[in-house]
Amino acid sequence: MKYWYLSFYVAFGLIGASCSHYVGLPDDPNSVNVDNQIDEIPRIFLSITAQFEELDDRWAISMRAKSGPEGKEVDLVKGATLSVNGEARNLLYGFPYRGTPERLFLSSDITTLAISYRSPRNLRSATSFQLGQQPQVVGTPTASRAKGLEVEIEPKLRPDETLIARIYESSSGRSRLLRTVTYDDDLRSFISFNAADYAAEITNGEELILQISRTIKTKRSALFSDGVELNVVFAEFNRYVPVVE
Repeated sequence: MKYWYLSFYVAFGLIGASCSHYVGLPDDPNSVNVDNQIDEIPRIFLSITAQFEELDDRWAISMRAKSGPEGKEVDLVKGATLSVNGEARNLLYGFPYRGTPERLFLSSDITTLAISYRSPRNLRSATSFQLGQQPQVVGTPTASRAKGLEVEIEPKLRPDETLIARIYESSSGRSRLLRTVTYDDDLRSFISFNAADYAAEITNGEELILQISRTIKTKRSALFSDGVELNVVFAEFNRYVPVVE
């Protein structure tokens, strides 16, 4: 059963969530005479996903509030306000952006996700995340049957980032996975595959399919009792890579 918070403390209630109740902006959490303390009541962990939609050139933001990282979903908090990039929500009417169909869309030129929270006891906390530059591959890579494949990437791997690279056989109309490598070391600027990963499967003049996916997961002790976590999912990169001697 989902939790319903109807006062400064936890209680059950019968008020339904709504997606259409917005309020004015809360006070600037960084302004004078604001304590920026975290309210421990009720206990909440906020999980946010920012996924880049390449076709629409935008970020899609969704979030889930739970009573702890492994707890039950929190539907509402009476007397609280959450503001995301200048758009505020009275949490009496439910947490915003809970996924399809309700998400927050930000254009690609917006690089910061700024969040502030005003608790039922009027304590305020704020944090912000950098959404980051969209990854890309530098130049036009080729795969050598003798020397392997090395690909320069931009930007370099950032803190808390994971990169997964895969190569597929693409000859004769097939697409078969040959090798997967995972990197999570900061400031890495290239990825590589040994020739042995594909040389036995590919002849000169054929192509590999290179697929790269990158994600960043960052957790902050901010806003709520159990903090907030942002998972940034960049657009997946796919490219045909010719195989040479």
